Amino acid sequence: MDETGTNLVKLSGVCAILYGVTWVAWLVVSAVATPWDPGDMGPYLLQVNADPTAYLVANWLAVISHVVGLPVALGFYQVLRRWGAMLWVGVLALVLGSLFFIAANIMFRAFAYELGSRYVAASEATRPALEVLASTLYQTGLFLDLIAHELFFSIGIGLFSLAIFRTSVAPKWVGWFGMFGAVAAGGFSLLTLPIIVGWIVAPEPLVVLASGVMIVGMLAAYGWIVVMGIVLLRQREPVTLAT
Repeated sequence: MDETGTNLVKLSGVCAILYGVTWVAWLVVSAVATPWDPGDMGPYLLQVNADPTAYLVANWLAVISHVVGLPVALGFYQVLRRWGAMLWVGVLALVLGSLFFIAANIMFRAFAYELGSRYVAASEATRPALEVLASTLYQTGLFLDLIAHELFFSIGIGLFSLAIFRTSVAPKWVGWFGMFGAVAAGGFSLLTLPIIVGWIVAPEPLVVLASGVMIVGMLAAYGWIVVMGIVLLRQREPVTLAT
Protein backbone atom coordinates (compact mmCIF):
# COMPACT_ATOMS: atom_id res chain seq x y z
CA MET A 1 0.00 0.00 0.00
CA ASP A 2 1.29 3.44 -0.98
CA GLU A 3 1.48 5.45 2.24
CA THR A 4 2.84 8.61 0.62
CA GLY A 5 -0.45 10.48 1.06
CA THR A 6 -0.84 9.42 4.69
CA ASN A 7 2.76 10.35 5.50
CA LEU A 8 2.32 13.76 3.86
CA VAL A 9 -0.78 14.43 5.93
CA LYS A 10 1.00 13.45 9.16
CA LEU A 11 4.02 15.61 8.27
CA SER A 12 1.72 18.52 7.53
CA GLY A 13 -0.01 18.03 10.87
CA VAL A 14 3.28 18.22 12.76
CA CYS A 15 4.35 21.27 10.74
CA ALA A 16 1.01 22.98 11.43
CA ILE A 17 1.47 22.62 15.19
CA LEU A 18 5.09 23.78 15.03
CA TYR A 19 3.95 26.66 12.83
CA GLY A 20 1.55 27.88 15.50
CA VAL A 21 4.05 27.45 18.33
CA THR A 22 6.85 29.34 16.58
CA TRP A 23 4.45 32.08 15.53
CA VAL A 24 3.30 32.61 19.14
CA ALA A 25 6.98 32.77 20.15
CA TRP A 26 7.49 35.43 17.46
CA LEU A 27 4.49 37.39 18.76
CA VAL A 28 5.86 37.43 22.31
CA VAL A 29 9.38 38.48 21.30
CA SER A 30 8.28 41.03 18.71
CA ALA A 31 5.94 42.68 21.21
CA VAL A 32 9.00 44.04 23.02
CA ALA A 33 11.47 44.18 20.13
CA THR A 34 9.79 45.60 17.04
CA PRO A 35 7.11 48.32 17.13
CA TRP A 36 4.60 48.29 14.27
CA ASP A 37 5.34 51.93 13.58
CA PRO A 38 8.96 52.83 14.45
CA GLY A 39 8.31 56.55 13.97
CA ASP A 40 11.48 58.50 13.20
CA MET A 41 14.01 56.21 11.57
CA GLY A 42 17.05 57.78 13.24
CA PRO A 43 16.17 56.82 16.84
CA TYR A 44 14.83 53.48 15.60
CA LEU A 45 18.12 52.55 13.92
CA LEU A 46 20.03 53.60 17.03
CA GLN A 47 17.75 51.44 19.18
CA VAL A 48 18.19 48.37 16.97
CA ASN A 49 21.96 48.83 16.85
CA ALA A 50 22.17 49.21 20.64
CA ASP A 51 20.24 46.01 21.38
CA PRO A 52 19.88 43.90 18.22
CA THR A 53 19.35 40.50 19.87
CA ALA A 54 15.59 40.66 20.46
CA TYR A 55 15.05 42.21 17.03
CA LEU A 56 17.02 39.49 15.26
CA VAL A 57 15.35 36.71 17.27
CA ALA A 58 11.90 38.09 16.45
CA ASN A 59 12.56 38.32 12.73
CA TRP A 60 14.23 34.93 12.48
CA LEU A 61 11.36 33.33 14.40
CA ALA A 62 9.00 34.81 11.82
CA VAL A 63 11.08 33.42 8.95
CA ILE A 64 11.43 29.98 10.58
CA SER A 65 7.72 29.74 11.35
CA HIS A 66 6.72 30.39 7.75
CA VAL A 67 9.37 28.02 6.38
CA VAL A 68 8.10 25.28 8.71
CA GLY A 69 4.56 26.05 7.57
CA LEU A 70 5.18 25.63 3.84
CA PRO A 71 4.10 21.92 3.72
CA VAL A 72 0.90 22.62 5.67
CA ALA A 73 -1.21 23.63 2.66
CA LEU A 74 -0.56 20.30 0.90
CA GLY A 75 -1.79 18.35 3.91
CA PHE A 76 -4.91 20.49 4.17
CA TYR A 77 -5.58 19.87 0.49
CA GLN A 78 -5.23 16.09 0.80
CA VAL A 79 -7.98 15.80 3.43
CA LEU A 80 -10.29 18.53 2.09
CA ARG A 81 -9.90 17.95 -1.65
CA ARG A 82 -13.47 16.65 -2.06
CA TRP A 83 -14.54 20.29 -2.23
CA GLY A 84 -12.97 20.47 -5.68
CA ALA A 85 -10.13 21.96 -7.67
CA MET A 86 -10.82 25.41 -6.18
CA LEU A 87 -8.73 24.31 -3.20
CA TRP A 88 -5.60 24.54 -5.33
CA VAL A 89 -6.17 28.30 -5.19
CA GLY A 90 -6.03 27.97 -1.41
CA VAL A 91 -2.80 25.98 -1.60
CA LEU A 92 -1.21 28.57 -3.88
CA ALA A 93 -2.41 31.43 -1.68
CA LEU A 94 -1.00 29.89 1.51
CA VAL A 95 2.37 29.15 -0.09
CA LEU A 96 2.69 32.54 -1.79
CA GLY A 97 1.53 34.28 1.38
CA SER A 98 4.20 32.48 3.38
CA LEU A 99 6.85 33.46 0.83
CA PHE A 100 5.77 37.11 1.01
CA PHE A 101 5.90 36.95 4.82
CA ILE A 102 9.42 35.50 4.61
CA ALA A 103 10.55 38.18 2.16
CA ALA A 104 9.10 40.96 4.33
CA ASN A 105 10.78 39.74 7.50
CA ILE A 106 14.14 39.23 5.79
CA MET A 107 13.86 42.80 4.55
CA PHE A 108 12.99 44.08 8.04
CA ARG A 109 15.98 42.25 9.51
CA ALA A 110 18.41 43.28 6.80
CA PHE A 111 17.58 46.98 6.66
CA ALA A 112 17.55 47.61 10.40
CA TYR A 113 20.48 45.42 11.35
CA GLU A 114 22.74 46.41 8.47
CA LEU A 115 21.78 50.07 8.34
CA GLY A 116 21.84 50.40 12.12
CA SER A 117 25.59 49.95 12.36
CA ARG A 118 26.16 52.18 9.34
CA TYR A 119 23.94 54.86 10.84
CA VAL A 120 25.94 54.89 14.07
CA ALA A 121 29.22 55.26 12.17
CA ALA A 122 27.86 57.86 9.72
CA SER A 123 28.40 61.59 9.97
CA GLU A 124 25.55 64.01 10.60
CA ALA A 125 25.67 64.97 6.93
CA THR A 126 25.07 61.44 5.63
CA ARG A 127 22.58 60.25 8.25
CA PRO A 128 19.50 61.79 6.54
CA ALA A 129 20.19 59.75 3.39
CA LEU A 130 20.38 56.56 5.46
CA GLU A 131 17.11 57.48 7.17
CA VAL A 132 15.41 57.88 3.79
CA LEU A 133 16.81 54.53 2.60
CA ALA A 134 15.71 52.81 5.81
CA SER A 135 12.23 54.30 5.56
CA THR A 136 11.91 53.17 1.93
CA LEU A 137 12.96 49.61 2.74
CA TYR A 138 10.69 49.51 5.77
CA GLN A 139 7.67 50.70 3.79
CA THR A 140 8.44 48.15 1.08
CA GLY A 141 8.52 45.40 3.69
CA LEU A 142 5.17 46.57 5.06
CA PHE A 143 3.68 46.47 1.56
CA LEU A 144 4.90 42.89 1.13
CA ASP A 145 3.42 42.10 4.54
CA LEU A 146 0.04 43.50 3.50
CA ILE A 147 0.03 41.36 0.34
CA ALA A 148 0.92 38.35 2.48
CA HIS A 149 -2.02 39.03 4.80
CA GLU A 150 -4.48 39.03 1.91
CA LEU A 151 -3.06 35.92 0.26
CA PHE A 152 -2.46 33.87 3.40
CA PHE A 153 -5.41 34.80 5.58
CA SER A 154 -8.19 36.12 3.32
CA ILE A 155 -7.78 33.68 0.43
CA GLY A 156 -5.83 30.72 1.82
CA ILE A 157 -7.35 30.17 5.24
CA GLY A 158 -10.69 31.50 3.99
CA LEU A 159 -10.97 28.85 1.25
CA PHE A 160 -9.82 25.96 3.46
CA SER A 161 -12.28 27.04 6.15
CA LEU A 162 -15.11 27.09 3.62
CA ALA A 163 -14.11 23.59 2.51
CA ILE A 164 -14.69 22.30 6.05
CA PHE A 165 -18.41 23.11 5.69
CA ARG A 166 -18.58 20.85 2.60
CA THR A 167 -16.78 17.89 4.15
CA SER A 168 -16.87 15.86 7.37
CA VAL A 169 -13.15 16.16 8.07
CA ALA A 170 -13.58 18.54 11.02
CA PRO A 171 -16.48 19.92 13.09
CA LYS A 172 -18.28 22.93 11.65
CA TRP A 173 -17.04 25.17 14.48
CA VAL A 174 -13.52 24.72 13.11
CA GLY A 175 -14.74 26.21 9.84
CA TRP A 176 -16.29 29.19 11.61
CA PHE A 177 -13.13 29.63 13.68
CA GLY A 178 -11.05 29.77 10.51
CA MET A 179 -13.46 32.17 8.81
CA PHE A 180 -13.22 34.56 11.74
CA GLY A 181 -9.42 34.50 11.54
CA ALA A 182 -9.52 34.96 7.76
CA VAL A 183 -11.74 38.04 8.01
CA ALA A 184 -10.14 39.64 11.09
CA ALA A 185 -6.50 39.04 10.10
CA GLY A 186 -6.97 39.20 6.34
CA GLY A 187 -9.98 41.14 5.14
CA PHE A 188 -9.80 43.80 7.83
CA SER A 189 -6.03 44.19 7.38
CA LEU A 190 -6.65 46.42 4.36
CA LEU A 191 -7.86 48.95 6.93
CA THR A 192 -6.23 47.93 10.21
CA LEU A 193 -2.64 47.51 9.00
CA PRO A 194 -2.42 50.95 7.34
CA ILE A 195 -3.79 52.50 10.56
CA ILE A 196 -1.35 50.58 12.77
CA VAL A 197 1.74 51.49 10.73
CA GLY A 198 0.73 55.10 10.21
CA TRP A 199 -0.26 55.08 6.53
CA ILE A 200 -3.68 56.33 7.63
CA VAL A 201 -3.55 59.03 10.30
CA ALA A 202 -6.00 58.09 13.05
CA PRO A 203 -6.62 59.00 16.70
CA GLU A 204 -4.89 56.84 19.30
CA PRO A 205 -8.06 54.94 20.38
CA LEU A 206 -8.63 53.85 16.77
CA VAL A 207 -5.00 52.72 16.48
CA VAL A 208 -5.40 50.65 19.66
CA LEU A 209 -8.64 49.15 18.32
CA ALA A 210 -7.03 48.31 14.97
CA SER A 211 -4.09 46.66 16.74
CA GLY A 212 -6.47 44.62 18.88
CA VAL A 213 -8.47 43.43 15.87
CA MET A 214 -5.28 42.47 14.05
CA ILE A 215 -3.79 40.54 16.98
CA VAL A 216 -7.04 38.72 17.80
CA GLY A 217 -7.52 37.82 14.15
CA MET A 218 -3.98 36.48 13.80
CA LEU A 219 -4.29 34.50 17.04
CA ALA A 220 -7.51 32.98 15.69
CA ALA A 221 -5.94 32.20 12.30
CA TYR A 222 -2.87 30.51 13.73
CA GLY A 223 -5.00 28.81 16.37
CA TRP A 224 -7.03 27.40 13.50
CA ILE A 225 -3.84 26.12 11.86
CA VAL A 226 -2.90 24.31 15.09
CA VAL A 227 -6.40 22.81 15.38
CA MET A 228 -6.19 21.62 11.78
CA GLY A 229 -2.77 20.14 12.54
CA ILE A 230 -4.38 18.06 15.28
CA VAL A 231 -7.14 17.07 12.84
CA LEU A 232 -4.52 15.88 10.34
CA LEU A 233 -2.67 13.86 12.97
CA ARG A 234 -5.91 12.19 14.06
CA GLN A 235 -6.79 10.97 10.57
CA ARG A 236 -7.44 7.25 10.85
CA GLU A 237 -8.19 6.32 7.26
CA PRO A 238 -5.33 5.95 4.76
CA VAL A 239 -5.01 8.97 2.49
CA THR A 240 -4.37 8.45 -1.21
CA LEU A 241 -2.03 11.07 -2.60
CA ALA A 242 -3.96 13.43 -4.87
CA THR A 243 -2.63 15.94 -7.36
